Amino acid sequence: MKSKKKILVITPTYTMPSYPAKGLYVKEQALCLINGGICDIELIFIDRKSKPFLTCLKVFLQRLLLRSVSLKQIDDRPVCYYIVFPINRRIPDFLLLGIEKQYLKLIKKAYLRKANAPDLLHAHTGLPTGHFAHELSKDFDCPFVITEHSPLMFHFVSKSRGEKVIEAFERSNYVASLTNFQDQILKRHSSEINSIIIPNRVDENVFYINPKISKDDCFTIISVLYSNPVKGSKYLFECFKNLMNSNFNFKYIIVGEGIETMKSDCKKLGVFELGEFYFNLNNVELARLYNRSNLFVSSSLYETFGLAAREAMLSGIPVLTTDNGGIVDSINENTGRIVPVKDSKALADSIWKIYENYNNYQPELIRKHIINECGTETFRQKMSHFYSIE
Repeated sequence: MKSKKKILVITPTYTMPSYPAKGLYVKEQALCLINGGICDIELIFIDRKSKPFLTCLKVFLQRLLLRSVSLKQIDDRPVCYYIVFPINRRIPDFLLLGIEKQYLKLIKKAYLRKANAPDLLHAHTGLPTGHFAHELSKDFDCPFVITEHSPLMFHFVSKSRGEKVIEAFERSNYVASLTNFQDQILKRHSSEINSIIIPNRVDENVFYINPKISKDDCFTIISVLYSNPVKGSKYLFECFKNLMNSNFNFKYIIVGEGIETMKSDCKKLGVFELGEFYFNLNNVELARLYNRSNLFVSSSLYETFGLAAREAMLSGIPVLTTDNGGIVDSINENTGRIVPVKDSKALADSIWKIYENYNNYQPELIRKHIINECGTETFRQKMSHFYSIE
């Protein structure tokens, strides 16, 4: 019997006790593939943390002189190792790139003291781990692939680092984009990238339909966001103000980070009393809130994927989204509506239209649409192809 291919995932994030939700998708995707018998997976979480300048110099000198680094195991299913790579703005990036290259050689040695060499490397995001996987692939003498989750904002990095990332994209066997929109952005940077589209996996076993939900009760709108201009909360809350002024009978639920700031924004607009606010919920808690809701709204200016919107659709509820890139792949006349970004009136008008035609949205059809796009079996099939490199 042929042994399973061993994949070593290089990730810039992972779930930790201090912030369980952050990077949880990395663990969940790995477990999904392991449990499906697709492959064996281990991970290295390289945590680039800002540290004082002198601390960085001290750590670098110690590690490079000793020619050794330590990998701490932080999880056993899947096996995940952890290492901090200290960074500081005062260190020129060309020098940091050279130090990273030496560090990666030491990481390879430390990993081989604990485990066998991988058959394939998989980097989550080009920045920062895409070029890490490229360098490690030379040392391990194995191919590598990249899943791109970020908007690729190269104006925030040095020219030399940007060139390293583009080179990693071009040398990788595959680069997976989460959506068509993101794939188009990726191809603008280089025509030599071998790209495919693999949406994030959405767990249909956690999110389910509530058959008792009705629009005849108070119409409930839910949104998952954080207090950042890119999430468009300003336009969402102005939309709530418009709905209130038009005597629309509704309430809203906000889940996310920066809750106190968003509460303050809603108080200024006079819509605070209509809302409920929740911070840092797990998937089970979030599923319960979706089952109390009639509509999910995304007001984002930009989304790389839009996991929360698709989780809501697994719960059978339609989605109203701005034309933000990441969510629109899943929206059609049966699953929701799309409006321009930065337009609170368009959001309010579309909520009215969805309400008036609410019986046209079939929960089972919405759920099936998402399962076919990014459910467990679909994700396993696509990842099996992604990893099928000899």
